[in-house]
Amino acid sequence: MKKKMMIVIACFILGLMLDASVFAKQGHESNDNPKMAIPATASEIFTAVDMRVKDLENIIAANTLEKVHVAAFEIRDLLLALPEKPNTLSEEGKKALKSSLRIIKQQAGLLDKYGDANDMAQTKAVFRKYKEEIEKIKKMPDLKP
Repeated sequence: MKKKMMIVIACFILGLMLDASVFAKQGHESNDNPKMAIPATASEIFTAVDMRVKDLENIIAANTLEKVHVAAFEIRDLLLALPEKPNTLSEEGKKALKSSLRIIKQQAGLLDKYGDANDMAQTKAVFRKYKEEIEKIKKMPDLKP
């Protein structure tokens, strides 16, 4: 019994000494650019998103899929700021935006996953859907002040 207790205590102490990143799930959970400024208005956010979509297109075209997550997560983070910006969305519009943002988060994660796996076909397929969802959000008329 004492031996088991000593093993448990040793494992506990060892666990405390290990860096938390050892236990973090593999992948890139957040943007690698934590200091990215979020623009003040929806239209400025869309301009920044358009620039990063171009960056993402170039990353995919250059077959540097290990970098896909950077642009994908920047786009995601920019779009996630939209509900906090001035808008005149109806309740229905807010629900549609929330639904689209859920899809954006999901697809950003998939872009990270397939980019890390160097899976060009899946990366391109998800990127097409990602762009479609971005365009759907941009067409919401009450987002632009």
